[in-house]
Amino acid sequence: MILKISCTALILLSLVSVSSSANELIVVNGTAETLSRIDLETGQVDNDFIQLGLVPNQVICRDNFAYVINSTSADLYIIALENDSLIAEIDLGSGTNPWYGAFIDDSLMLVTNFVANTLSKVDTKNHVLLESYPIGLRPQGILVSENSSFITLNEFDPADTTYGQGRLAKWDNSGDSILVQVNIGKNPQDLALDSDGELYVLCSGNYVDIPAYIYVVDSTNLTVVDSFYCASVANTPNDIAVVSGHSGFLAGGGWFGNGQVFTFDAHSNQMLHDENNPLLTSTGVISVVPATDSTIFTANFYADYITELDSAGTIYNAYPVGDGPLSMAVNVVEPEPDYVCGDANSDESVDVSDAVYIINFAFAGGTPPDPIESGDANCDSSVDVSDAVYIINYSFAGGNQPCDSDGDGEADC
Repeated sequence: MILKISCTALILLSLVSVSSSANELIVVNGTAETLSRIDLETGQVDNDFIQLGLVPNQVICRDNFAYVINSTSADLYIIALENDSLIAEIDLGSGTNPWYGAFIDDSLMLVTNFVANTLSKVDTKNHVLLESYPIGLRPQGILVSENSSFITLNEFDPADTTYGQGRLAKWDNSGDSILVQVNIGKNPQDLALDSDGELYVLCSGNYVDIPAYIYVVDSTNLTVVDSFYCASVANTPNDIAVVSGHSGFLAGGGWFGNGQVFTFDAHSNQMLHDENNPLLTSTGVISVVPATDSTIFTANFYADYITELDSAGTIYNAYPVGDGPLSMAVNVVEPEPDYVCGDANSDESVDVSDAVYIINFAFAGGTPPDPIESGDANCDSSVDVSDAVYIINYSFAGGNQPCDSDGDGEADC
């Protein structure tokens, strides 16, 4: 058996490979049109580390890349977070006003285009816009679950600034078509999914005389199962998150004095903290995203802060960021495995027993080295008998140490 591995995954310091990295929160600063980074282990903040396009609206993090949707420049920025470099600007069409996006697989993203009334499919690996599909009037929020996407349509009319019939569409990700639509409340914006497979759709009302409601929709057959009042027109929320399957949070604004977060129970469909007893944080809560199983991050647009709090209102962390934070995403940075290069059997030494281990793996179906990179003693991106020979030569004939093929005392990979 020969198992190919990636040489770039081998991060070696002489014989020992040690590397780890904490998760980080990537923040869009809407007014500054920049990104900030918060190290969630150390609390260190790196502000304005890269410039974005015009009117950035959302950031999505995946596999150590940030994907930023810029609404006015109508493009998608792809940023490598490993070295903070812009690697692609994908044109989504002049005047389309892209709003939100979501990944449907490892490389394909769907983006709602608010003005163009379309849904775009983007290949983020090859950096190309594949197709745009009619979806309905004023698509905004999008949520992907298994093979379907759920998209809010608020039917805003810019001529008279009114909102038509609010709708929720279920989209077939593989067939590129609408499966079904359902009428819901006025001005549906964001949506979240609970552990029971129910969608909680925030319908913000018309800001004049129709208040905000949350509509509860069965995600399987797209039927409305409940709705409940959440706020008056004076305190309209515009963003929603559900954590631990049933704890719901709303970005309630609070544009003067304290920022406001509302909460609800996604099992009983009851408001717990509303505009009469909100959770208080920094001014201007414009978005909320899950932080842990019991806490959320809030983007406080006017205060230029990100805060982390729980459903009781306890604030655990507060981070100063750039001008006008409005969107956040956690970048999950997987630590590289720690290992001694050539130590195939993980006994913290390199000797003939590692050669025997590799031979047993390669020819007798034995257990592979863990991590597999530890068995690649000659650093040729494969684990096979040549690695066993290399280790024997190192152990008994004065050969070079593992992964030091030119004998300069430094690893080659």
